[in-house]
Amino acid sequence: MAGNACLTDPLLHCNGLLSLTQDPTAGSQGWGPASGFTRDNIVEFLTAVYQSPKKYGVNFTTNFKKEHLKKLCLAIVALSGPDGPDYLNPDVTPAQHIRRKIGDKGKAQVNALVLTALDFSWWSPHDLLGLFFSCFTAPPAAQWRNFYVPLLYVYGRWAATLGSDWKGQGAWDPPHMTQITWSMTTRKMFLGCTPGGLPSERAGMTEEDKKEVRDWRDRLGRQRFKLIQNFNLGKYNYDLMPNIRLNGEVGTKLGNCAETYPFATFLSDQDFNSRSQYMGIAFNKDGYRNDTYDDALLTKVCDPCDNCRYLLECQMGEEYNFMWAAYLKNHWIH
Repeated sequence: MAGNACLTDPLLHCNGLLSLTQDPTAGSQGWGPASGFTRDNIVEFLTAVYQSPKKYGVNFTTNFKKEHLKKLCLAIVALSGPDGPDYLNPDVTPAQHIRRKIGDKGKAQVNALVLTALDFSWWSPHDLLGLFFSCFTAPPAAQWRNFYVPLLYVYGRWAATLGSDWKGQGAWDPPHMTQITWSMTTRKMFLGCTPGGLPSERAGMTEEDKKEVRDWRDRLGRQRFKLIQNFNLGKYNYDLMPNIRLNGEVGTKLGNCAETYPFATFLSDQDFNSRSQYMGIAFNKDGYRNDTYDDALLTKVCDPCDNCRYLLECQMGEEYNFMWAAYLKNHWIH
């Protein structure tokens, strides 16, 4: 790409102890580069954070305490491959990155964790990892170029490393989209992604097996929709979405976008003025698949889909703050 570099060297994270894309300074006590972490590196870092949360700058609240953090980190590890006990779970096969159990009718169902007073639930290591990164406040000098985009890049790589073979050789698909939302005033942030680590229809499957996969994915999708079902959705629901009305295509169902957990969190803020202070950016999986962190990443940025734009509209979020693709194309991508 021509021209001056857009993405600058990222700020340090976690009280200056985590370098996102650069090697740590010589002689420092820091970790990094986080973008190159293996599964073992990630597990080691999660363990260090829940054992010494104050050192790493974790923000505890009345709704999220130290015991929640430890439970969160252990759940991420348990759901990761190749040998996490909740990933393997021999009671509900095949192995997959979903916290699951056998329901009353003998069918598999989500075995969700509830970790905050917002009454949201989590059952995927990808979403739990997004919650983990949401436990910190961004540095005072944080901007999209020097912090939020590189953190989103790291999030995508960690989620794929823990949950799937992101080079495309594994059994399950990695998250297709990742997203970060942040407050311009408080520097609070929320990260999320599309569902990943689920069984998919594969060549050689019987029609019965394919139907079972479709039914299971549909049950998971409806479970995720519950995160936003209490919002003012007008005439829309899981089976009738704005993107069908506008485009005539099914696309991603309501509640199954990368924005679901971030939007469900910040749109629950009862202060409508605060909602207008949030911004967000998303990119597809080709962004975090790139081993080199550079401006090419910005060509993978995507604007919110019709479903997410409708959520912003009906909940009084500021849609413009989430529309980045045209801006980047006109001002930064050469």
